[in-house]
Amino acid sequence: MTPVFCCGFECGVTGAHWTLSAGGGFDTTTKRSGARSFKLTGGVSSLVTNTIAFSSAIAVLRMYVYFTDASTAVCLVRFKNGSSGKGGFTIDTGPVIKAVCGPNASSTGIPIVSNRWYCIDVKLDISNNPWTCDVKVDGVSATQATNAVAASTYTSMLLADSLDSVSDIYFDDIILSQTTGDYPIGPGYVNHFVPTSDGTHNVAGANDFERSATGTDITNATTTAFQLIDDLPLETGAPTDWINLIAPPNSTDYVEVIFGAASGINTPLVAPRAVEVVNAYTSSATGTNNLRLAVNDNGTLNDAFNANAALTTTNCKYTTKQYASGPAGAWTVAAGAGNFNNLRMRCFTSDAAPDPYWVSAMVEAEFKEILFIKPLNINQSVNRAANW
Repeated sequence: MTPVFCCGFECGVTGAHWTLSAGGGFDTTTKRSGARSFKLTGGVSSLVTNTIAFSSAIAVLRMYVYFTDASTAVCLVRFKNGSSGKGGFTIDTGPVIKAVCGPNASSTGIPIVSNRWYCIDVKLDISNNPWTCDVKVDGVSATQATNAVAASTYTSMLLADSLDSVSDIYFDDIILSQTTGDYPIGPGYVNHFVPTSDGTHNVAGANDFERSATGTDITNATTTAFQLIDDLPLETGAPTDWINLIAPPNSTDYVEVIFGAASGINTPLVAPRAVEVVNAYTSSATGTNNLRLAVNDNGTLNDAFNANAALTTTNCKYTTKQYASGPAGAWTVAAGAGNFNNLRMRCFTSDAAPDPYWVSAMVEAEFKEILFIKPLNINQSVNRAANW
């Protein structure tokens, strides 16, 4: 697989992956996996847009959707370029889920009912004339939708395109690829991982890295720096605690944290298919400085963020990066290169004026879900195998 994005809505803040016009937000009650889903409140016209910039003619999407009243649900998950809709899926009377391609919907759809999660796979191909869109619901195909127009690309993904649904709608466990052969992605789920311990720091002396604005140094002997950036949900607005990069004398000095399973999540025993690194940052004042946040994959570094950010506010900002494989090679859960269970991150600076703040860090990882048949006396039942 070659994923370019995954999200389980675990960060709990708009602005990292999604913007919302009205009527909803993160939900901790009705969720399929992890700690959160994303809810659209019935009766409110909502526009939910992905903040990640895309540019592709191919979209291969897997997501889970839940309707509290399927008979009154209005849902349009669409890929767009500017104001022009390209394709996705929609709810029609019946109620059924149909493929959408430009203005055209498929002739037949897949019936749905209320109060259950549906696994929806989408393949949109607008690389040629005609465009095509295929949709599967729990593995069952709807009729293909087509649109006879010239080839195009999409630049954004929307969970709701200014729609007002009577039903509440919940989304969870999203993964996106831009490779035709990845369709259908099929069952899977997204779990979240946060800093749970300190790694090996490389701090030259005093007043290089400090605990928030306390004046207390983070030294090579510190073991609790991770507690400054392990916020769930991620911090918003003015931060309450952070790793403060005061004045490291060398751009190679760093503070390191190690990621582990968040509360309620087990340590994986199989490798993820996609890893999304999410960070919150700001600085002591507005202006331009440098903050480098590097993923450490068992000794191989890769920058998740490295920028001279021109900050016009001291409120939290967010940065994300997707890893289809580890910086050192394919993801594994064994010792050595690619070992997801030993994933670390370091913070550096080469320009600490104003002081950069590393505020929060999280990893969202998508795992394939394995279904198997287990005999129970003379009967059989389908069970979901977790990743541990």
